[in-house]
Amino acid sequence: MAKKKKDEFRPHQPSKQPLFVVGGLPSPTDATCERVIRDEFAGLCGIVHTATGVADNDLYNENYSRQLITSMMAFTRVRRNAQSVAPTPGRICFLYVPTKDADALVEKLDFAVFPIKLAVLAERNEKGKMWRHDPKAVADSLRMAVKEYKAAHLHFNRIDLRREADAIFLPPQNFELKGGMVMRDLFSEMRRGQRRWDDRFPEAEVQQYKAGDFPTLAAPSKFRRDVRKIVFVEPHPTAYHGNKWNDDHQAVQDDLLMLKSLYRFGGALPAGYQHDAQREKGKLFKREPFNCSVNGEINVSDDHADIYPNDYIRHRTK
Repeated sequence: MAKKKKDEFRPHQPSKQPLFVVGGLPSPTDATCERVIRDEFAGLCGIVHTATGVADNDLYNENYSRQLITSMMAFTRVRRNAQSVAPTPGRICFLYVPTKDADALVEKLDFAVFPIKLAVLAERNEKGKMWRHDPKAVADSLRMAVKEYKAAHLHFNRIDLRREADAIFLPPQNFELKGGMVMRDLFSEMRRGQRRWDDRFPEAEVQQYKAGDFPTLAAPSKFRRDVRKIVFVEPHPTAYHGNKWNDDHQAVQDDLLMLKSLYRFGGALPAGYQHDAQREKGKLFKREPFNCSVNGEINVSDDHADIYPNDYIRHRTK
């Protein structure tokens, strides 16, 4: 939580330009998505799409999923080093035909994208073919999906504003709840539509703290505290670590890991956004267990641990 020099990294507000990633459409209806979506935004959006095979089974096989992820990840290589510009795209929306084998791809994208199902296109017509082959059905479904995206503007405003102690930003695996649950369980419910996008996660305890409750806390603030009584402190934006965590381990070259650090449910986060997990009154961790997305189960002995949105953890334990 040490203060950064004035000339070091400072976050920038995200752009409003969305990126639409479309999955599950065969040729030639795959090409329809480009025209339909651009018409809805007067061209001011990004679109990534890769055609599937014609057969209505095994749509999201490993090769197709890899192609789609590779295409959509290209921009993360730009954001990794572009600290001086607004995060672009400011939104990522995944529009997909929800066949059974789509679940594995959705799981890989985790809580980084805003998912919208093109449900009608997975249904079958009187000839037994999925409606994803029908140009009109595809165009209509895409327009409905864009309307759903636009209707979610309050959700995206929530991500942009990053209000004090909003639980939607907590690290999924390391904020522990009662009953052996973690935030990942609640986020999964939201992604599956079992929670509204404006849900405030009352299961995650919020506490009011005053100046002096933490060594660097200078004014009253609210933070979330998990079942272990570990407090997840949000540093001032000038104290974010930028992209420096990229240098810690070779595995951060994984674009998916980077994506999960830069976006939460489709909204852009500042590079380096993290929580400082710590005990109240400056008490030290003594081999406190955490779950790092790169190094697995670790034990921390330090005054705090930096935990990023993708559950990567930086600490000074010897």
